[in-house]
Amino acid sequence: MTSTQRTIFSICITTILTVVNSFISGPRATLLKWALAREGRLEFNSSSNFFITAGGPFSSTGILATSVYAAATVFTFASAAFITVTFDLGDNIDFEGADNRHLLFSDRYYVIFHYVPLIVTGLCVSLQALITLASYRAYTVPTWSGQPFDVAAAAFANGIVSRTEGRCLADFNAASPGAALPMLPSRKHPGLSDVRPALRLIAPAGILLGTFIFALTFSSTLDPNHAWTGPTNIAAASISFTNSGLALALLAAFQAPLTILFHALDIAEAVIEDEQVWRRAARAKGYHPKAGLAGLRPSGRAILVFGSKVGTQWLYSNGIAFVVGAFPVRGPLSGSNGIHTVWRIGQAVTFVAWYLYAAGGYLTVMSVMYRFMGYLGNSRTFQPATFGHIQTLVNAIDDWSEVMYWGHKVGGDVCHAGTSPHPLRPLQPKSIYM
Repeated sequence: MTSTQRTIFSICITTILTVVNSFISGPRATLLKWALAREGRLEFNSSSNFFITAGGPFSSTGILATSVYAAATVFTFASAAFITVTFDLGDNIDFEGADNRHLLFSDRYYVIFHYVPLIVTGLCVSLQALITLASYRAYTVPTWSGQPFDVAAAAFANGIVSRTEGRCLADFNAASPGAALPMLPSRKHPGLSDVRPALRLIAPAGILLGTFIFALTFSSTLDPNHAWTGPTNIAAASISFTNSGLALALLAAFQAPLTILFHALDIAEAVIEDEQVWRRAARAKGYHPKAGLAGLRPSGRAILVFGSKVGTQWLYSNGIAFVVGAFPVRGPLSGSNGIHTVWRIGQAVTFVAWYLYAAGGYLTVMSVMYRFMGYLGNSRTFQPATFGHIQTLVNAIDDWSEVMYWGHKVGGDVCHAGTSPHPLRPLQPKSIYM
């Protein structure tokens, strides 16, 4: 396999794994959502597959299964970096073999296909699928749609949440959630960071991780003549291992922060999309339902995050690569069998400068873009902020029509805002609504 073929194969395998992971994580998120609903803990339409559990510790959505699912996700991408391995013949590509014959190699570096990591990757993906399948058999799902209106309607119809009158303009974090809340229309609303306080850490965590990736390219053992590009991308530094399992564990340790960060970005993108869906109801064209199976809802932001995951993951897996070396050892090892040269096999995890610089820069830019996406996700209209909060949606929607418009419905001393299958007037800024 040439370096070009390896690049194409690596991009393809990373893309396939990312797609497969999305198709597994979507249904699991839906199953986890309705498991939380059965316990009365359902808050938002979009939630985490890694950090939220439901049921007992040994249930398919419990802490044990969730931990195994998260670990399998990490090892899926970590082991994928082993599938293609750089084979280093050392400086002597012309050496004396059996019967005094010379074996001549045209290049020092070759790319070989390693089937064991492919098996590990397949087992990890299968484990994720089995955990999701176990949840499917354990829970009843009222709707597989990932749209916040469909989820809120199903929760309302099944008695999971009930409507609180008089909170038509209340944001998702408004005070006294179980009581009426008369209020004037306001353009000040909570933002994405108020949905989950941990989401505030995405940008600094991404910048910190990007800086750490940059730092991997600097070492006291740095070869001053190391290459930045080329068929081998000579490493800026390396760590030798005698056991491939330890090397995989190291790659998994480096992979875990990246996987968690992109998981958080997925959550942030989904929460922003939930808010955008709600806002469509206040626009001139209103809300029209779109297909969205089990949380898989393509949007411009989702495509951007997906592309960034594939690109960064590919750069990262090439930047922290597994290299096997074979180096000729001559001398007293030769015997009567005619073998004059013995190869010593060594293996190492290498840190490749160019790939890591690109991955670190890409990750830093994505983290800054997340803050920009979060800023765009903040509402500046009279429409209350929901971000997919189920109870707030149920309070704000009083007509569950397929095509939905939101606006002023009832006038008087105390007004009311709600939804309708027909266009509604804008809110009256100086009137009290409840």
